Amino acid sequence: MRKKKAVSQALYDASKELFLKKGYDAVSIDEICAKVGISKPTFYAADLKKHELLIHLYKPANREAVLSQEDLEQLENDPVSCFLDLVDEIIETFTAYGTRLLSDLYQVLIQENAIDDLIDDGWRNRMILLLSTEQIQGLLRIDLPPDEICDLVCCYILGSGSKFALGNRDASLQTFHDGLKTLFRIRQEEVWR
Repeated sequence: MRKKKAVSQALYDASKELFLKKGYDAVSIDEICAKVGISKPTFYAADLKKHELLIHLYKPANREAVLSQEDLEQLENDPVSCFLDLVDEIIETFTAYGTRLLSDLYQVLIQENAIDDLIDDGWRNRMILLLSTEQIQGLLRIDLPPDEICDLVCCYILGSGSKFALGNRDASLQTFHDGLKTLFRIRQEEVWR
């Protein structure tokens, strides 16, 4: 089992380097295997597909699925900022490698029907926990359960990411935040950053 994990990690590392250098479509499985020093059957024995290597780039390891103590303290003082910080964390992860690779990612997500694989359980669980709190529930004027609101936010994030991937994202993060405010119809008297 350790060997399989080591091979998987080596494949993640090699594919990241190659994808960033050449783009997703320009990299072959043979090239990834050669970089790692394994055969193609070993690649397939690792139970990975090329598109999973790309999606893995956007899913940092060991992300907590619970709210940290810092999150809980911020939630008491400024629940909206706490929520927006999580959304910003997701957006920063998606845009970290630039428009070319993000464009490749969106193409893969559609071709492989893998959109649900992108927003990982850590992000989703933290967002649902935040949306379930009294502090945020008191601000929302939308009658949906937290998991449905989470899905709505994830769709909004993916849409914003696709604009960035297409190279026509002219909106700032503030504009994105204002869009979320409109989406949720958060009470106008609340202070937004």
